[in-house]
Amino acid sequence: INPILYLGLIPFLLTVSQCTATKTVWQGDMDEEHWESQYPACAGKHQSPIDIQRKKTKYNPHLPQIQLSGYDAHYEEPLRLTNNGHSGVPPNLFISHGLQNKFTAVQMHFHWGGLDLESSGSEHTVDGMRYIAELHIVHYNSEKYKTFEEAHDKEDGLAVLAFFYEVGLQADFISSLGKVRYAGQTTQMHHLDISTMLSDDLSQFYRYKGSLTTPPCFESITWTVFDTPIKLSHNQFSLILQCSTGGKHRALGGRGLQTRE
Repeated sequence: INPILYLGLIPFLLTVSQCTATKTVWQGDMDEEHWESQYPACAGKHQSPIDIQRKKTKYNPHLPQIQLSGYDAHYEEPLRLTNNGHSGVPPNLFISHGLQNKFTAVQMHFHWGGLDLESSGSEHTVDGMRYIAELHIVHYNSEKYKTFEEAHDKEDGLAVLAFFYEVGLQADFISSLGKVRYAGQTTQMHHLDISTMLSDDLSQFYRYKGSLTTPPCFESITWTVFDTPIKLSHNQFSLILQCSTGGKHRALGGRGLQTRE
């Protein structure tokens, strides 16, 4: 059963989605086709990522717009950025409105690729098109659960905000990627304003219930995928290409480098 995908705050009605799951290769000892033998949830019916087919989404006029708290604050404490999996986030970032509970941010990571965007780049695709990069900001349901570890396998435990990137204008934070081209490298981002990493338009988005995109594949995520991509300069795109090798894309920043073909 493919997920029903809802389109948020766009003034026209679309049909029910039949979106296709597009899981990729996890950096581990087994191929995806064998994941379910060790991680039963990977055989679930609501797995992520998916191909978002605009003509098959359904407009839901009752979906409130996501509102963020703390994202526009300027943090003097540097954020450590490491090319080894996932990056922590400053404290007190959370989704304050738009979901049933308050969700607190715990980490963020990027997926990016090379010139062959058919096989690398963003995890989600839109009408079969893959963007050059995708940012995920992972939150846990802090109203119901004390920690991320307690929440991560619960049906209502996690929420991820996903943003696409394309070549266009300037996005300053990408310049930091040039300092973490190789696994294990670390740099620090000073005077961080998380809001500069996000789309200016949070009013148009896709919402669906899905899963972690790698084992253990728990179907615990409410995904919000924003439709308006963030622009990168050509120079910044070159930095991303330097950080990716062999047409692969990586998650940036605390649980071991994830590489997907």
